[in-house]
Amino acid sequence: MKLAKVHYGWVICCACFVVMAFTAPLVNACASLYLPAVTEEFEISRSAFTVTSTLVAMCGLLLSPIWGKVYSKYNMRWIFSGSLICFALSYMSYSLANSVWQFYVSSVLVGVFYSGCAFMPVSMFITAWFNRSRGLAMSIALGGIGIGGTFLSPLITTMITSYGWRTSYRMIGLLVLAVAAPIALLLIRTRPKDKGLSPYGNENEPNNKTNRDDGVPNISLGEAKTHCFFYVHMLGMLLLGIICSAPLRQISPCISDSYGPQAAALIVSMYSFVGIFGKLILGWINDRFGTIKGAMAAFGLMGGGFLCLMLGRSMQIMYLMAILYGIGNGVGTVSAPLLISATFGTKNFNIMRGLTQSPMQLGMSLGGLLLAAVFDRTGSYKLGWGMCIVIGALSAICFAAAKRMADRYTERREDSEEKE
Repeated sequence: MKLAKVHYGWVICCACFVVMAFTAPLVNACASLYLPAVTEEFEISRSAFTVTSTLVAMCGLLLSPIWGKVYSKYNMRWIFSGSLICFALSYMSYSLANSVWQFYVSSVLVGVFYSGCAFMPVSMFITAWFNRSRGLAMSIALGGIGIGGTFLSPLITTMITSYGWRTSYRMIGLLVLAVAAPIALLLIRTRPKDKGLSPYGNENEPNNKTNRDDGVPNISLGEAKTHCFFYVHMLGMLLLGIICSAPLRQISPCISDSYGPQAAALIVSMYSFVGIFGKLILGWINDRFGTIKGAMAAFGLMGGGFLCLMLGRSMQIMYLMAILYGIGNGVGTVSAPLLISATFGTKNFNIMRGLTQSPMQLGMSLGGLLLAAVFDRTGSYKLGWGMCIVIGALSAICFAAAKRMADRYTERREDSEEKE
């Protein structure tokens, strides 16, 4: 029996999975692994080291719109591969630092190229290659984050212990150059037509040139900026960034205060592990029930996790929190780009993705600080978790309202075009 040929979109998906595994964990989950060794050698505070993460985030905030325009105008494959190579070299440059300011310079370089080779371009490739099963493909590609963190964390720890932090930066950078960069260069293609194909799900419509993508209308940036739904969507992204970053920095100390550091480490590992499968579950929900319903489900699950943190008085409730939050926190990675394409279409996705990434990055830079400030003021995280529930609900309302307003606008536009 002849086997069905695998659509090349799934090759793109797997390539993006590898790239995410070798990029996102290095600037997020694994970045703090270097903290003890670097702070000891440079004789700096932990806060001074944490500035590196802030610099990386600020680069994403400022440069995401620029990267979106660059990817829209030039060959994405070459820009993507070049950014990935420069990211690896920038990461290796940490090992050359002899003072904290040189370490900060490396952080800026890492931030510049990380914003051009990770979440944003990966979501662009998946959106371009998939009409059907886009949620599943997005969740698989972004699932590389969890897998990468799982194997890179012990590897980096072993290297730092055995060979020192400078050697670790160099070896991990070389690993990115040896594995992720060649895969991106050899396998990634910008658009299906580069391989003589149509997006997955449109195989029987190779010449489809309508103003809609899989039933979703296309709205240009110029059109969007003149209507309220664009700004409502941007507000939703800002609020989403807040609730995505706040828990990542504060769940561990919150649980540690009540149950001890070992319990905190267990819960963090648990929700990280659940998150690997949670992204797949969320992708399936998006494909099965629609992007808005999928996002609402994710917001609901995340809110349930915050409620457990707010009211929980036992480890059993913390286990429940880890499950709910582990699945729900995929709203920031899986749902965010899907909400953009569902609201504005895919024709102008690259520009829209770059532009909407900025408010989300701003929210992510504020979330952890907001929750920490609430704790410093009240001596408890309860009010902070309650605020996260409210902010999450407001973000969900913004996305749903923006989608409805965008749909109404395009219906009026199409009625007007038919009359003409």
